Amino acid sequence: MGPWANRLDEQAFYANGKRYAFDMDLGNVRGAIPIHGFLSTTDQWQVVEVKADAKSAWVTSKLEFFKQPIWMKQFPFAHTIQITHRLQDGVLEVLTKITNMSAEPMPVAVGFHPYYKLTDSTREEWTISVGARKHWKLAATKIPTGETEPIENFFTNPQAAALKEYGRPQGIRSGRCL
Repeated sequence: MGPWANRLDEQAFYANGKRYAFDMDLGNVRGAIPIHGFLSTTDQWQVVEVKADAKSAWVTSKLEFFKQPIWMKQFPFAHTIQITHRLQDGVLEVLTKITNMSAEPMPVAVGFHPYYKLTDSTREEWTISVGARKHWKLAATKIPTGETEPIENFFTNPQAAALKEYGRPQGIRSGRCL
């Protein structure tokens, strides 16, 4: 999900003291309360590396956002997103790198809704590692309030958070992590 990974409270966003209104006629931003950006269904990802060694295997893909005029019209910040999925010792690691190529600071929030069916254990046995530093609090409408707290206030142990302590997949708890 990107270039934002939550709901917006209007058909626009604010960055660097300026309001950026979406062109709703383009059709890539939908709804009165736009949610999760417009990158979730793109086929523009390019595989740039597939490798393996004695310890792991990985694939790296890159999305060159700046090459898509319809995207740049909606979110005028040139950037690339590079994601590496690495499997090592039965652990899947996902590394995301965003490169801002714009002259201005770029607001961005990418998110993931990964769904995996693991047959050798139940969800109550899963542990995740969360690399976020902050947790964004949400209003009742699930719109970010702008208020943040240390990630440790949300996940008491972000390096080894037991999912059984955080509810069901529909929403661990109210909030987003950064």
